[in-house]
This record gives sequence, structure tokens and C-alpha cells, in this order.
Amino acid sequence: MSKRRDFLAANAGKRAPMPGFVLLMRPRDDGDATMRIGFTVTKKIGNAVVRNRMKRRLR
Repeated sequence: MSKRRDFLAANAGKRAPMPGFVLLMRPRDDGDATMRIGFTVTKKIGNAVVRNRMKRRLR
């Protein structure tokens, strides 16, 4: 996921809290069986360099 509207739609789904980030899950509206994943990391983790590194490793 990369668009804001995708993340806002995912907020309405299920949440799986993990240390350092929250995984948001929601079934796709178009009926496609493939899964799309997006990560958001809070500032509590660190500065932008640290947060982006964490997101890259999760991908």
C-alpha cells in the first residue's frame, strides 16, 4: 500500500499490535485474493532514518 486512502481504509479493519508498529488488516474490496501490506512506524521508534530502515527490513 502506498496511498493515504488505502491506509485510512485499513484503519477500519483488524489490528495486530506489535512492538514498535501496528499491523492493520482488511479484506480487499475488489475480490482479489492477493494481499497488500503497508507499514507505518511511529516516531517513538526513532528518527526518519531509523523508521525507514525498519520499514525496508519488514518489506
